[in-house]
Amino acid sequence: MNSKNTGDGDKNAESVSVRENANEIRVLTKSYATSFPPEWKIHCRSIIERYRTARQKALGYKRFGWTYVRDEIMVAADVKNDDGSLERDPRLTRQDLEAWQRGTDISDEKFKFIDVFVRRLEADEEYAHFFDDVRLSRDMSQMLALANLYVPKKGNEEFAAVFRERFPQCAISDEIENAWFSHIVIKVVHEYSGVFKCVFCYLPAQIEAFGAQDFSSTVFYDGFIIPLFNDAYDDPVIKQARTRCVVKLVRPEFQGNYVQGYADGEIYLSDTIFEGKNVTSVEADYPNTILHPALSASDRLHRYSPTRIETKASLARAEQLGGELTEEEIELDRADFLREYQWKIEFVEADEHNELLEKFISNHYKGYIF
Repeated sequence: MNSKNTGDGDKNAESVSVRENANEIRVLTKSYATSFPPEWKIHCRSIIERYRTARQKALGYKRFGWTYVRDEIMVAADVKNDDGSLERDPRLTRQDLEAWQRGTDISDEKFKFIDVFVRRLEADEEYAHFFDDVRLSRDMSQMLALANLYVPKKGNEEFAAVFRERFPQCAISDEIENAWFSHIVIKVVHEYSGVFKCVFCYLPAQIEAFGAQDFSSTVFYDGFIIPLFNDAYDDPVIKQARTRCVVKLVRPEFQGNYVQGYADGEIYLSDTIFEGKNVTSVEADYPNTILHPALSASDRLHRYSPTRIETKASLARAEQLGGELTEEEIELDRADFLREYQWKIEFVEADEHNELLEKFISNHYKGYIF
């Protein structure tokens, strides 16, 4: 859930507690926001319906009605009398839930009990997968919308197939020295309609030294990769296919914040055949905001800022031409080469770090509901 959208937890909160004469010792002392976004209510309704179906199957009932659901939601507020009868709290009724299921909005005063119940479900291993189901459904809706906007009507399956086959399931960038982060990790989650859901992780330390002390400083972005088209380069020596991909990233907790909330750019997936060998590479060019996300407006100086570093490739190129060109021509050639390649960051398959990164991402980033 996007915590920013729930309102001020101190100013706009009311304690959800047990009535004074309740026999149950289930006291809820935490304060909860009393202004709930419509998106959260919609997702909670979907989760409650999944819970209702699961309970019906588990108990072997032909029907698990809304009275049962209501009683489980309000178990901490209802009063069980000595004779076994149940005195139901009137603040949430079966009729409220039935109307909500039919699409009628439910007030925040009533929904706060549902909110508490749903959060308890998320902490229960038996029902936590409901949230994964809702996230997947939400992802598919968003991917379909992006596909309708970006994906070509013809040829998109070809581009998606190339990306699906060649892009590493978990890719990590080369070490980035002049930024607040040391590596960018791209984790592909799933695909729908030619759009790939992904998670970008910005690691604050070198991967060899990355450990528990760095977990809280890692920045995560949810996002999508959209393969758009292929450029082909073919000559007698080198054959290359280059798939251009649009990247859209978002940090939902900073929705609406242009500095912290979004990052956009492109990556290129290149498949090269040289001397019978097939080499796949993933690159990102500058300018590209996925290469320099900010933690706050004051972090501008700590963003990735490419510098003119003579790479091994550029020096080798200059040396190769050394016997054929004048010194001035060599400098011009090297400058041209640098202008083309100096900004690029290359991603490679995580290989020996794959298990560490997969476990880290699955344990420390669950995504978001809306």
